[in-house]
Amino acid sequence: MLQIFNVLYNNLHGVIPNAIFSLPSLIQVDLSYNNLHGQLPIDIGNAKQLVSLKLSSNKLSGDILNALGDCESLEVIRLDRNNFSGSIPMSLGNISSLRVLNLSLNNLTGSIPVSLSNLQYLEKLNLSFNHLKGEIPAKGIFKNATAFQIDGNQGLCECSEGGQVSTASDVFSFGVVLLELFIRRRPIDDMFKDGLSIAKHVEMNFPDRILEIVDPQLQHELDLCQETPMAVKEKGIHCLRSVLNIGLCCTNPTPSERISMQEAAAKLHGINDSYLRGN
Repeated sequence: MLQIFNVLYNNLHGVIPNAIFSLPSLIQVDLSYNNLHGQLPIDIGNAKQLVSLKLSSNKLSGDILNALGDCESLEVIRLDRNNFSGSIPMSLGNISSLRVLNLSLNNLTGSIPVSLSNLQYLEKLNLSFNHLKGEIPAKGIFKNATAFQIDGNQGLCECSEGGQVSTASDVFSFGVVLLELFIRRRPIDDMFKDGLSIAKHVEMNFPDRILEIVDPQLQHELDLCQETPMAVKEKGIHCLRSVLNIGLCCTNPTPSERISMQEAAAKLHGINDSYLRGN
């Protein structure tokens, strides 16, 4: 009996056959990095023994079916980098064994289901770069800022314990845009996967290796070529470090430790004034 069906990194086209999820012994499906399209099979809820479902980086669309919540043995769900729309099913909160849920880089709308906060074994949750809005749940995995990713959803707002809306998510989005402008990479680029975000990429190269990641055209405009006098070059590098540091401060994984928008703006004005005075 077929237990593992892994056909990732091929050039598969067409839709996912319904029959796959009617196999009673199936425990693992990985069809990632193909060109599959269409919707999730309507029989997906029949896969009661399925432990891992990975459909990343295809062209799948339509709703994420409520029936997915009937797959009671699932531990890993990866539907990222597709074109899924609609809301996140409340039924996903019924999969008590779930450890990893990645729905990033889709076109999902609506709010984050509170039911996800009931998943006590959930270790990693990525809902980044969708069109989600509303409040971020405060319990369960959402109490651990390093365990979930929600960047790229401008309609989301974080609330303090007293119910006051926080601007921490706005600051985060601003920081992502700032980093994007200076390294000329988009958060949805293929290199940003498996936990690597644009902020982590910058942090890994900060402060000593920033010239390896900063946009070459920007380096040229700042006159950072090898022939440039060292004093001039160091001033340009200091400017870049200062700006990237603001981006990192805005994207701190812990919302309470991010700087405010006012502070970020003041620091940017200060860098601008300082750099212009020296040129």
